[in-house]
Amino acid sequence: IGQGFVLVTPLQMINAYAAVANGGTLYRPHLVKEILDADGNVVKVTEPEVIGQLNLDPEFMRLVRAGLHAVINWNTGTANATFDVPGIDASGKTGTAEFCDNYPQCLDSEGRVKTSHAWFASYAPTDNPEIVTVVFVYGGGEGSQVAVPVTNKILRHYFNIPDEDAPPEPETETGPPEVLPDTLFTARLLGADGWNQNGASVSGFVTDAQGQPLPGISIDLLANGKVVAQLVSGQTGQFDTDRLNAEDASDWQLRLTDFPDSAPLTLEIANGTRYLVEFQARPPAQESASVPGPISAR
Repeated sequence: IGQGFVLVTPLQMINAYAAVANGGTLYRPHLVKEILDADGNVVKVTEPEVIGQLNLDPEFMRLVRAGLHAVINWNTGTANATFDVPGIDASGKTGTAEFCDNYPQCLDSEGRVKTSHAWFASYAPTDNPEIVTVVFVYGGGEGSQVAVPVTNKILRHYFNIPDEDAPPEPETETGPPEVLPDTLFTARLLGADGWNQNGASVSGFVTDAQGQPLPGISIDLLANGKVVAQLVSGQTGQFDTDRLNAEDASDWQLRLTDFPDSAPLTLEIANGTRYLVEFQARPPAQESASVPGPISAR
């Protein structure tokens, strides 16, 4: 797949396999199935759009589909040993597409190309296809060894088949870690990069001492000592704001609303910059130590 003079994107390849799976009709790919309003009513449905037909002789189509089925189901098939989706009869094709990004380092001692992309295209179930997949791993090597196992996980998830390598699900759901009122947090600037907008922005995380996310934590945004906004960490502990502007205030701070004994984070901001910050709970052993002063970060 995709070797030599055949140049193809994963989207083009998956569309071609979808046409083989459905008997020869080529549809225009789309992302949105339907649009709902605020009350959950369907406003618009994206209807399938036919853009072509393969127009293959039925005998040729039968041979192609038989070959794709054999790749997985025959003992000599290249995906037979690595395809593992119990109870699902699937068809597909592995690909190990040679490429050379760095000549002559990509050649072996005999002058043969030794670098390759890993591909695997599939559809399932074979006789009544519901799903088509393409896995492409840049420079991954053998398609059968690298791309097929990824497909296994995708299809197991789609068909609700337990992944044997996945950790067992907990018997009961656990809520977010408990945060005691006297918990102290350490604030730090993780880094900064360019931001193609006016003003500046901050993205941050609130975590416990083990680095697990803490949702529902309130963060005050202060400009020259005055609270101008209050943020709340989401399920992943993340919070974001783009309300900072160096022309509006010279002193910006972030502080945890309900943990006043924790030091705030002071930012001397520059417009056009995005800052990544973190508030992390200190281990219990450290909470008896003296509280540090405000942290300043440029």
